Amino acid sequence: MKSSHLLLAALVLVTSRAAASVVLSQTFSGGLIREGDPAGQVFAGSFNRASPGATVQGLTVDVQFTGGYNGDLYAALLAPDGTVTELFNQPGTSVNGFGAGGAGMNVTFSDTAGRAIQQETSNFLLAGNYRPAGSLGSLNGISPNGRWELYFASLGTGGGDATLGGWSLNITAVPEPELPALVTLAGVLVADTLIRRWGWRKNVVKTPPPPRTPEAGGLQ
Repeated sequence: MKSSHLLLAALVLVTSRAAASVVLSQTFSGGLIREGDPAGQVFAGSFNRASPGATVQGLTVDVQFTGGYNGDLYAALLAPDGTVTELFNQPGTSVNGFGAGGAGMNVTFSDTAGRAIQQETSNFLLAGNYRPAGSLGSLNGISPNGRWELYFASLGTGGGDATLGGWSLNITAVPEPELPALVTLAGVLVADTLIRRWGWRKNVVKTPPPPRTPEAGGLQ
């Protein structure tokens, strides 16, 4: 029982130190997205705010642009490890055939948002929180530091050029476990092993048998 309490206390200590996540944000510049240019533009930024050894626990992306025709536009996020996540792909086109008719977005993409960007058919500037076309959860566990890229393209004509004002990454990062916490856990595991072995040995020690009583008919 004592060893179980000791192990539980150590696990709580290590978990509390290792799970102290923090939200880190960084904004990158944009530029012009030419109408009817499927080759598109790549807007890159180097994220450098996380501590060495940290990993992504959650991520949202802010995108702000003006102009263009929302139903013609495509955007995808490329992570430092090479993972590609679609943010949107001609929003609303699968719903009404011609897509969202508005020009411009001021949107935060989040897997937990209530609205799906691919179902949007509004004829106005899109604003607020939207679920992306792909899942940002696929980026959990990777290192947040490094080169991130936002690929942006206009797949149709008639809506004019768009201008990306900027984009931001909001990363919930989990630091690498601290060395003292890991040492504490290792020490407790060793102690727990010794306690269990000691308790096992005590349990298997044989006690001497009770003295035999004279059998009937024996010496009195």
